[in-house]
Order: sequence, then structure tokens, then C-alpha cells
Amino acid sequence: MLSNLIHTVNKAKYKKLADIVIEKTKDLNLLSDEDIKDAFLNTDEYLKKFAVLYVISERTLGLTPYHVQIMASLAMYDGYVLNMHTGEGKTLVGAMVAAMHASDGKEVTVATANEYLARRDSLSMKPLFESAGILSGYIEDRGETLQVRYSNLLSSCLMWLEDFIRVDMKNISHSSSVGSSGTVLIIDEIDYSLIELSSTPVAIVERVSSEVDVYNIFEAVKNAKSNATFFVFSESGEPRYSDEFYAYVEDYLVNILKMSTLDALYSNNYSIYISFVKCYTAVYGMKKDRDYVVSDDCVKRFDQRTGRTTRAGFEPALLEFLHQKELLPPPQKTSEIISCSLQHYVKSFEQIVGLSGTAMCNKLELNKTYGLKVFSVPPRIPSKLINRGYSLYKTDEEKVAACISYIQKKINSSQPVLVVCEDDMSAISYFNLVSEFTENVSLLISSNSEDDERSLINSAGENSRVTITTRMCARGTDIVVEHDEGLCLCVTAVGVTDVDDLQLNGRTARAGRRGEVSFFVSMQDSIFKGLKKDSIPYRNFLSLSQESIEFQNKELSSITTKPIRAFQSNRMKMYRENRSRVAVYEKPIEDQLIILKKKRLEIWNISAEQEYLTKMISKNITNELLSNHLHDVLLRYTEYHGDFNEKLKKMLGSQLTALWSVHNSKLKAYQRECTGIGAADVNKFKNNCKQAFEEFALNLNTNLLMSVMATMETELALISSTSGSFLDSRTTSQMADA
Repeated sequence: MLSNLIHTVNKAKYKKLADIVIEKTKDLNLLSDEDIKDAFLNTDEYLKKFAVLYVISERTLGLTPYHVQIMASLAMYDGYVLNMHTGEGKTLVGAMVAAMHASDGKEVTVATANEYLARRDSLSMKPLFESAGILSGYIEDRGETLQVRYSNLLSSCLMWLEDFIRVDMKNISHSSSVGSSGTVLIIDEIDYSLIELSSTPVAIVERVSSEVDVYNIFEAVKNAKSNATFFVFSESGEPRYSDEFYAYVEDYLVNILKMSTLDALYSNNYSIYISFVKCYTAVYGMKKDRDYVVSDDCVKRFDQRTGRTTRAGFEPALLEFLHQKELLPPPQKTSEIISCSLQHYVKSFEQIVGLSGTAMCNKLELNKTYGLKVFSVPPRIPSKLINRGYSLYKTDEEKVAACISYIQKKINSSQPVLVVCEDDMSAISYFNLVSEFTENVSLLISSNSEDDERSLINSAGENSRVTITTRMCARGTDIVVEHDEGLCLCVTAVGVTDVDDLQLNGRTARAGRRGEVSFFVSMQDSIFKGLKKDSIPYRNFLSLSQESIEFQNKELSSITTKPIRAFQSNRMKMYRENRSRVAVYEKPIEDQLIILKKKRLEIWNISAEQEYLTKMISKNITNELLSNHLHDVLLRYTEYHGDFNEKLKKMLGSQLTALWSVHNSKLKAYQRECTGIGAADVNKFKNNCKQAFEEFALNLNTNLLMSVMATMETELALISSTSGSFLDSRTTSQMADA
């Protein structure tokens, strides 16, 4: 009740302010382009600034902002997350707000759903920023300091993490890394980016050698048996191994392979046991084009919720077994140097705003986790979308037949159809079926390039055209439709959550145009696999199944929507709990990044390098003999190197990264120990992290000093052609004691 009142008040407020902005544009239309730029840069009146941007948009982009776009821009500038319908012009709104914050002297990052959209929006909005006197570009653009930069959120987070391990201040990607204030993050599809992606930590890695006996374990798994009873499903439909599976693995390793006794299995050979389970998952539990795809001699993870693929996401050992399964070259084994969750990165900004077509669905979690409030922007034009609901069938065969019948009817009436499949494997299957009765069909899956995607999207609105894809197709892109009845969306599987399905609605009926969406669901879909066949929920769903393949019972499809939504809500709850668990186990590690940042800033800002190191020796080394020796090494090194100051900063920076990498590995080992099979001890993990942090902080300066001095010694030994190190065994022993 209160929230509705607040929304009504805000809507009236921003409607009135938008009227004022549009009224102010009348006095600006006669100004020259240069005067317009001056008016934007030299006024403190924010409503006038919005009016200037209105005029600039008309002149440079050929886009006259709608009244609701001005309302949306004003609300976002005030700090609201926008719930804004697809096709209402979110890209322009984000650019206008970015320009406003940049003119206030803030550094603005605009994060989009993928790299393609980041490049596209950066290029398309550049004339607006240039005419307003603001430097903008894609995040990888170098050579000048950008006031507004466009990026994919994951890429931006990685570049921020790289700032923590840079040896100098050159090419710093985020001003906050050097202590600057005034940073703003604008996120497109903010609910998906901040909530759904937050459960996957982002990491920077380095190459290391593999310790897994991939070939022999793979051969052992190939000779083991596969059994359907080894897999069970949770209530949410997630696959899990059964107790029968673990009993089989123990028996197979001990009695068949004669590996060890059962008592020893979980001690000396525990790593073999874990590797066997991971390999079994790769061989029998995962399917190509469903769980992963192969591209460029590399296995990539497939995300059913977005239809996108990524190189990240697979645990290294699992990735090695997948490569072995697909007869690919071994993947590069990596070790993590530094990591954080997206949540931690996002909270490094002083202000977070964003927009999405489904933000209202996640407004409670956005508020609880990030303190964000959502403003629902009134639609410019009422939606003409016809949602046919969920047509439920008993078997996959019936569902597929119904989909094909639906597609045939639509192309017979010349309407274009976008078929959205669960994964690449399903999309290929539907493509083959549709190809039997029409040549006017296209396949858009993860293996297509950006150019392919752009071309196929451009043709997807042609009459009688069938485009078969996953949920990746046309995200954030207008499909221009020729037919008066608009684009038909045929979705062949229910989404994991209601947000996943609501986002699909935005693929058609954009900006007041006509369109239709129909969901086709089978009782054999993964979302129902956790239901027992004798359970009441299963029987209730079964009672809603369609009787005819040729004709949809539209009333029954509409009724089915409510229980499907309830089922999706339960899955959403489980995902939310999983995100909370991830946050609990990532936060103790992320909190320690502050000492790395503090020390990095200290090194970057050293002005008297030799004096800095001299003080470090005097402060941290109490052994007189060792102290004198280190002073001598420092003196000799400065004599040999005229560029000592620059070299010292680089040495300190690289050694700090190396020390952090070792410390991070220790923290991750604690994390694996406390979240492994049969274990989940948060307090133990926190205590371990605390002790490790205290030890790291206590010894950081000494360890950093000794690492740098050892590097200097090695170089001096090479330069002077001595036979050994400057430190004899006695000094080395004293150094260790110190």
C-alpha cells in the first residue's frame, strides 16, 4: 500500500519535471552547436542540462526523447533503478544520465549485457557525448582518460581486479583504484547482472602445470558403468549423484582397480577419488551442445538462461576431462591469483543505478543486497503483446509435434517465427525438423559469430521466416517485422525463473507493435524432474496437460501459467539461497583485498625509492648482521642501475603480486576444505581466513623486503659473474630467523 503511494507520488513528480525540461528546450533550439555545448558545460541547473541533452539528441542522433524517457532519466539521475519496458529507449536514457554524471565531474561506467552491445552502444551514443563536450568510448580504448566508458560488466570487473596487481599506475582502468572518488556505475539488465551473475566469482589466473593423471583416470571411468540410478534430482530439478553412485565409486576404486583399502580411500587417495567423480561427471553427466559447446579447440560453458557461452565457469580438473572426452588438446592449467564476486566489485562504486524490463520482479533483493530502489516507468504505448501462456504436454514427443504444428500454421499465414530453444542441441534438432517443410529457416546458436548474429537478426522479421535459436537471440536488439500481426515467439521450454520468461517477451511487440508468444512445456522438461510421479504437484500439473497436438486449449494454457510461476518462484528461492552461500564464502577473502590495495597505493606513490627501502630494512630487520648486509646489497644495486627508482617500483609491485597469489591460494584451500563433500563450516572458514590474514599482514613488509632483496642479489650475482649468492649459508639462516 505504502509502496504504491510512493510510486504514485514519484510518477507525478517526474512527470511535472519532464514537462519543465521539455518547456526549456524551446529557448535552446535557436542556439548554435557550440553554444549548446557551452550551455551544457557551464550551467549548474540540472533541468536545463537535461533540456540541452534533449536538443543534442535531436541534432546528433535524430532521436527526439519521449516524455517517458525524460521521466526515466530524471528518476535514474536521482538514484533509482528503472523498470522500463523493452523498446522504450533504455539506451538513450542511460546515455543521458551518464552525460549528466560526467558533467558533474564523476567517472561513469555503463555496463551492458555483452561485449557486442557495449561496442554498439558506445559507438551509437558517441555523437551525443561529443556534442556535450564529454569524452566517451569503449573500455578497451586507450590513450585518453574517458569520462564515460562502455563495457560488459564481467570485463569491467576483470580490469578492476587487474588494477590490484599492476606494477605501476600506467593504464589504470578505474580511478577508484588510486583513491579517487566520484564513480558511477550504470547497468543495463541490472537485475540479471547484479543478481543472477553474482554467484560466480570473477578471477585472474596464471598458467601452472597439471597435477591430475587425466589419461589413466579417464580410461578407468570409460570402463566403469553408467546407470540411471546414479543420478537423482532435487526439488528444483537440479541433477545430483545418489548414494548408490558414491557406494559404486568406492567399490570400483577399491575392489576393481585395487587402489587401496576403504580406510585409506579418504586419506592418501582422496584426490584420486575426487578426480574420478569429476571425470565421471564429464563423461556421463554432461552433454555437448547442452551443457557445453566446443569452439576454437576449446570447451566453453553454455548458459541456458542467456544462451551465451563463456570460457570461464568450469573447475580446472573437470575442464581437463571434458577436453579428453572431446579429443581436444589439453587446456591450459591455471591457478588463481586474485578473485572477487561481482557484488564486491559493484559496491566499490559510490553510486549504482541501472535499468531493466524486469527490475520489479527482483526489487526486494536489489534493495536488500544493494540498497537500491526501483521506479517503474509508465509505458509510452500500451503493449499489444498476446501471451498464449504455457501449453503443457505429457511427453517431449507431444511437445515437439505441437511446436512444429504451431510453426507451420504461422508461416502459412506469412508471419515470421522466432523459435527459442533450451540449448544448442535442441535448436539443431528443431532446425532439422523445420527444414523438412521450409527452406526459409535460419539457425542462430553459440557457434555463430557476431556478424552472423547481426545478419540473422536483420532477416528474422521477414515474412514466413523461421529463426531457430537459444535465449541469446536479439537480446537488446530490435527485430524489424514486416507482418502486421508482428513476430511470433515459440518457446520450447520453460525458463528456470519467471524473469527468464518475462525477458523473452521483450523480443516481440516492442514499442507498441503487435506480437505473440507461446510457451510449449513437457512433463519431461528438466524443471519437473525433481517431482515424484506419485506426488500431488506432479498429478496437478499432469491434469493441466493438453489433449490435442493440433489445437492449443488457450484457456488451459492460461490456467497453467499460475502453477508454473509458483514453481519458478521456488527455484528462484533456491538460487537466492545459493547466492547467499557464495557471498558468505567469498566475503572473508574479498575483505582482505583492502590490504593489497593499500600496499599497492603505497608503492605507486613512492617518491624517494632508495630512502623507502632503507627505512624498510631498518624497521623490519632486527638482526644487525643481516641488516648491514642488506644495506650493502642496496648500495651495490643502486650503483649498477641508473634507472633504480623505476626498477624498484616494478620489483616491489611484482613481488607483492607473487606474495598475494600465495596467500590467496591458502584462502581458497580453506574455502574448498570447508565447502567440500560433507562439509560446510562457515565459522571454521572465517577463523582460518582471519588467522591467515593476521599472519600475512604481520609479515607482509618483511616478506616483501626479502623477496625484493633476493631479486637484487640474483641480478648482482649475474652482473659481477660471482659463483654464488651474496648471502652465505650463515646469513641465510639468520635471515630465516629474522
